[in-house]
Amino acid sequence: MDCTKIIDQFPGIYCVLSLRKNKDGEEFVAITAANKRYLASVGKENEEFVPNLPYTDYIAPDPNFESMVKRCISTKKVVISMSMPSVIRHGLIFT
Repeated sequence: MDCTKIIDQFPGIYCVLSLRKNKDGEEFVAITAANKRYLASVGKENEEFVPNLPYTDYIAPDPNFESMVKRCISTKKVVISMSMPSVIRHGLIFT
């Protein structure tokens, strides 16, 4: 599924997250898709985006954020988290 086509239809800043495993079997949170507005908020261009890289390639690490993503996946419950673009741009995450 091309999630980018879906999230590009919304006026806000959106990305799709997934939980991946590296070669050693360790889990990491990845950004699977991001709309242009999200990429602009983290100072990236469309051409620079590589799907499924660790989210920390785009924003500062945050253990609370990682915990929230893992909890959503393990409980199969949706959580919507929002933050102001100016806060994201400075490397902070609201969870």
